[in-house]
Amino acid sequence: MKNPLLKHTFNRISDSGLKILTTMLLLLVMIVGSMQAQTPAINKTECSCLNNASNATNGQYLDAFTITTNVPGQTWVLVNPIAGFYHPASLPPPAAPILYLPNTLIPETSTPIHYI
Repeated sequence: MKNPLLKHTFNRISDSGLKILTTMLLLLVMIVGSMQAQTPAINKTECSCLNNASNATNGQYLDAFTITTNVPGQTWVLVNPIAGFYHPASLPPPAAPILYLPNTLIPETSTPIHYI
């Protein structure tokens, strides 16, 4: 029976220190590859003016964030409110905008994409 390619190649390395170094390098490559596969992509659309200002300082803009993950069904939340990032259901000025509450759920609009 033939030896697997990795075992055959590994047996050609005669220095034990080099075997340890090779093993550690392979382990590092596997860990980094695994970590990169789980990193979400976060994109922000360009803001667009809503043209609803009642004076020169209180106009609103619409921004959207898209979080794309490799694992469907994850739960994403806004841990803390973000200053200046308000809920789109806010009434136009001069009414006060509605700030997102802590732990607001970011809905999964399509698998595995979350949109807020």
